Amino acid sequence: QQSMIQNEYSSYGKGDFRHPAFQVQGMNGSRITTLKYQGFELEKGKNRLNSLPSTFDDIGQCAETLTIILTDSILDLTVRLNYTIFPEYNVLVRNTEFLNNSNNKLTLLKAMSLQLDL
Repeated sequence: QQSMIQNEYSSYGKGDFRHPAFQVQGMNGSRITTLKYQGFELEKGKNRLNSLPSTFDDIGQCAETLTIILTDSILDLTVRLNYTIFPEYNVLVRNTEFLNNSNNKLTLLKAMSLQLDL
């Protein structure tokens, strides 16, 4: 069944039955989001996270980043899942970005960098 498929980054009210990795509330109070795959980007390096402590590689010699781009067309929301590897150190780091592309107010109620099943 479609509703039982575990997502890489699950949302509230759809996808699977685990606790959601994020919750966004729209202007009408709904917290249901439907993220769909839009594409990916692959680039050398890793950007700094503004105002947060983080790893980075400004010159692109130590790391490579894969970004998976997901969108919700109703909310006009883009979610960017960033996966960066530092091969020399055997390290994978992740972060998630939320972009409100609309003029409407969206409230980010919960946001985790990843969803991990043990």
